Amino acid sequence: MKQQIPGILNYLNWDILHDHILPYLDLGTLHQLSATCHTFYELVDSHLAYATHITITEKIRKSLKERHLLMLAPKTGNLRNLDLSNMSNAVSNKVLKSFLNSNCELKILNISKCSNIGPDGFNIDHGTPSENENSYPLAKLEVLV
Repeated sequence: MKQQIPGILNYLNWDILHDHILPYLDLGTLHQLSATCHTFYELVDSHLAYATHITITEKIRKSLKERHLLMLAPKTGNLRNLDLSNMSNAVSNKVLKSFLNSNCELKILNISKCSNIGPDGFNIDHGTPSENENSYPLAKLEVLV
C-alpha cells in the first residue's frame, strides 16, 4: 500500500523548512523526523547533503554506534565543522575515513577523547584521476585532539 502524505504536509513551505528550521535541529531530532514519513525522510536526506555542520547533543552521543556514523557519513557532503568528541565507542578509523572522503570542504574536526583513531583514519581514498581534482586537502583541516 502506497504511503499517504499527511494532509498538513500540503500546507508546509519546504524551502523554509529546509533552509531555516532543519539547520537548528540536532541529529536525534532529524532522525526522529525522518522516521515519520517518506517525505520527511527525503527532506532530511537533502538537508544532510547540504548541511555545513550537524549538532550531536550529549544525549545522542552516548547512544550512537559505529554503524550509525557509517550510515550517516555518505549522506553528508558539505560539512565544514564536525564535532565527534567524547565518542570513543563510535568513532573508529573507518568512520573517520568515511567522513573525510565524503566531505572535502571540512575545515574543523574535533576528535578529542576518541581513543580508537590512529593514523590510518586519515588515509584518504583517491579515486580515478578525474576525481583527484576534488580529493581532500588535508593541509586545510584543523584537527582538535
